Amino acid sequence: MDIVADILIIGTGVAGLYTALNLDENLKIVMVSKGEVNECNSNWAQGGISVARGYDDIDLFVQDTLKAGQYKNDVAAVKVLAEESMENIEVLMKLGVDFDSTDGKLNFTREGAHSINRIVHYKDKTGQRVEEVLLSNVKSKKI
Repeated sequence: MDIVADILIIGTGVAGLYTALNLDENLKIVMVSKGEVNECNSNWAQGGISVARGYDDIDLFVQDTLKAGQYKNDVAAVKVLAEESMENIEVLMKLGVDFDSTDGKLNFTREGAHSINRIVHYKDKTGQRVEEVLLSNVKSKKI
């Protein structure tokens, strides 16, 4: 069997699905999974997703994340994560991820080494919900 593609994505977890959704519509994308599409670590992640609580929180977000990683993190990568976190949560919400909220405002919890509440979540199965929503969006995209 010959498969021709512009982009080959190995894995159907959140990273692979989100990548597929952010690629140009004109590219032929092939995604490969070693089992069922939802058999991945993303699907089993419970806690939530860290997000900066505003631009003035970015430096503290970086420090908390470095502390959580016992300062073995790639500092540049952590800075990008912090700086892009708010935008990516908004994108996930536009795609249909219904993070827990009260009166239209996100509920934030605190986990790991974070010094303030900055974790968005969906019940106790955030990874499963994000995976479901992204997979649904990928299936409806012409790939």
